[in-house]
Amino acid sequence: MLGVITALASIALSPFLAATAVASPPLYALLSGYSAIAPLLAQRLTGSTGSATITAACCAVIAWPFSPLGLLLLIAMIAPAAAMDAVHAARRVLGGTTPWLAASAGAVVIFALSLPIISPDQFTPAVIGLTLVGRLASYALACAAALAIARALTRVGVRRRLLRP
Repeated sequence: MLGVITALASIALSPFLAATAVASPPLYALLSGYSAIAPLLAQRLTGSTGSATITAACCAVIAWPFSPLGLLLLIAMIAPAAAMDAVHAARRVLGGTTPWLAASAGAVVIFALSLPIISPDQFTPAVIGLTLVGRLASYALACAAALAIARALTRVGVRRRLLRP
């Protein structure tokens, strides 16, 4: 369900975000982090490694026909979520801050994937730096939103599956 909700948001925002990406990669980086909310929330709610990737894949499969990226949307959605799942899998080593580390890992992956798409006219150190900052900020906001939603769901009775030791 989280993937479907994100797919609908992606479809609705696609024309606006496509124009923003062309005009200002840093602004696009800041605005497009909403797509990380559902994968991070799925991780939080299920406690399962792989849940972020599955959620992102559901979103991408539904939204790609309506995206200017086409099939590349599959990579753009799944790769950051896979990085989030990799961090989640290493949670015992990384400690209790894994949602924030997972979000940071996803931001870095999508930043790296976005570099070849930036227009040569805009490919300056300032734009690259601001794009990285935008990605990190937007994924941090997505993480904060996912954690807030998870807390709200817990307050109304939705329980997270217990992790095995």
